[in-house]
Amino acid sequence: MEYKHQAAFEYPSNTRSGCRSDIRFRPVAESMVLFPSLLDGLARTVSIKKGRKSQKDAGKEAAEALAKDARKNELMLSSSGVVKSNKSNNLASVCSKRGQKGTNQDSLVVWEEFGCQEDMIFCGIFDGHGPWGHFISKRGEHLVIANVGDSRAVLATNDDDDGCLVPLQLTIDYKPNLPEEAERITQSSGRVFCLRDEPGVFRIWMPDGKTPGLSLSRAFGDHCVKDFGLISEPEVTRRSITSRDQFVILATDGVWDVISNQEAVEIVFSTPDREKSAKRLVECAVRAWKCKKRGIAMDDISAICLFFHPHHLKKLPLVISTIKGRNSQKDTGKEAAEALAKDARKKELMLSSSGIVKSSKSDNFTSVCSRRGQKGTNQDSSVVWEGFGSQDDMIFCGIFDGHGPWGHFVSKKVRESVPSLLLCNWQENLALTSLGMDFEVDLDRNLHQFDIWKQSYLKTYAAIDQELKQHRKIDSFFSGTTAVTIIKQGENLVIANVGDSRAVLATISIDDGSLVPLQLTIDFKPSLPEEAERITRSKGRVFCLRDEPGCLQGLDAGRSFGDHCVKDFGLVSEPDVTRRNISSRDQFVILATDGVWDVISNLEAVQVVSLTSDREKSAERLVECAGRAWKCKKKGIAMDDISAICLFFHPSPSPQTDPPLIISSHDERFLKQSSSPQLL
Repeated sequence: MEYKHQAAFEYPSNTRSGCRSDIRFRPVAESMVLFPSLLDGLARTVSIKKGRKSQKDAGKEAAEALAKDARKNELMLSSSGVVKSNKSNNLASVCSKRGQKGTNQDSLVVWEEFGCQEDMIFCGIFDGHGPWGHFISKRGEHLVIANVGDSRAVLATNDDDDGCLVPLQLTIDYKPNLPEEAERITQSSGRVFCLRDEPGVFRIWMPDGKTPGLSLSRAFGDHCVKDFGLISEPEVTRRSITSRDQFVILATDGVWDVISNQEAVEIVFSTPDREKSAKRLVECAVRAWKCKKRGIAMDDISAICLFFHPHHLKKLPLVISTIKGRNSQKDTGKEAAEALAKDARKKELMLSSSGIVKSSKSDNFTSVCSRRGQKGTNQDSSVVWEGFGSQDDMIFCGIFDGHGPWGHFVSKKVRESVPSLLLCNWQENLALTSLGMDFEVDLDRNLHQFDIWKQSYLKTYAAIDQELKQHRKIDSFFSGTTAVTIIKQGENLVIANVGDSRAVLATISIDDGSLVPLQLTIDFKPSLPEEAERITRSKGRVFCLRDEPGCLQGLDAGRSFGDHCVKDFGLVSEPDVTRRNISSRDQFVILATDGVWDVISNLEAVQVVSLTSDREKSAERLVECAGRAWKCKKKGIAMDDISAICLFFHPSPSPQTDPPLIISSHDERFLKQSSSPQLL
């Protein structure tokens, strides 16, 4: 939509493999080409007995009366804002921002209950020099799309293969170099070529090659080249809306010049408040202009986001803001994440005490149990969040083992802070990476999903540890907590560990089919070579007391939250973040504090859980076994707090259909021991 002296955007490629969008819709009736024509047909107030001229005037007057009434009833919007329908699931978010070229030449309109039809909505966006533009009319489950120029309509739909949200471009960007457009222009004696200083930017010119240098082949107005191939004829297509289709974005090239279809869909989808989705997209486009087109005057930027279905909190907080400062930016994302956490607790998808969490949308099943030891207040904390961040395929589990006078307060504070802040940082990093921007976040645009999680964990844990240091009501100078967490995202596990709590995976051996343990985390003890080296470099000391051979003096973990008295001497809160792809052989994972691992081996823990017939009691059974083992193996020593989470990946096997696991000789011995009074 640019003249010769302004920057123009080349014809975009489709989001899949760099190919042009394959748009194949059946054309609708030729009469449905212009806004007045649609209204004339809907008004239904035209008398057939009147003459043709009176009929046309009556239809126009009736249509204008309907429009006036719609504005009065707040069903029509011609500026930034929101249009909600009381009679359908439609919600339209609208935003427009002036560029750096003078007056904002973009115009837009949304008309809910178009023509007094409850199941219809009209959305239009027009990018002047004209105006010219495109519109969408939705009636029931049908979309009618009309396009003139290079504004664009993009549909967000769930992919058939993996269910991911993908973009589908509904319109063609009508550039002069498109074969059909170029042929029409040249047949009309118009010319299409690029300037030397604009390689790849094709423009339409009059035969003399001097004016006007228009970078699109269809537009309203521009009558100087209407005799030389420029037309205002719209391409009109249609689409039946399915349950997979989520929303459609209409935007001017001020958006599409700097943001891809996929990026736009991700921005809108990840905005927690739908009413602000268009504003968020416009703000991201402004940022992208400053980053990608430095030195070029920013174009006007306008967008309409039309949602088809009710809001089910499928969004995650996106915290890219160009208007607010960075502190407000963080607060916005954090508040949105905390709202999701609050909603999860309300729907019993989040558990912070002993119990179970079942998922109705996945095979995940989680059992949780915690038992106070003999040292006073239970300083262990745990959390399970099924549908983490309102994503059906995600679950978050965490175990936190507090220590010191304020250890129980520290562990609870970390438990409350980690999920929501991690979610906020992950979504921010994910959005910035997808946009290819570097806004104070050191991310490579090609980072793998795991790398984004890792960066998010590092940022989250550093922020929480700093918050603890400055906390007015919690004294973490001589108190702290360990933390081991896992995120299951589809068939992927992300594990983060600080301290000596542990995550152990139960998997079926390839060799003999027996159930074997695989430790997913490292117990970060000060005696580990890397930990000891870091501590001694920081002038800390590592040694054992005479009456505690093998037990190190002072803090017996090389990493923890809090404990700021030794943070200058080698203690860190940096998590070790790893990943694993879950296979069909992997059965469940155990997260537990050292109250379990001090007295029960990995193999024993796996067998206790696997041999518990009722999965709901698996964590409780493991905790009980650990309690018995403490009395047997550590007589005279006060029992530590004992906590465990058991996360199962697959449905409970049916005895009639599923063959039993092979039990090794060691397992048989342990089975006998676990049934004895000593352990149970």
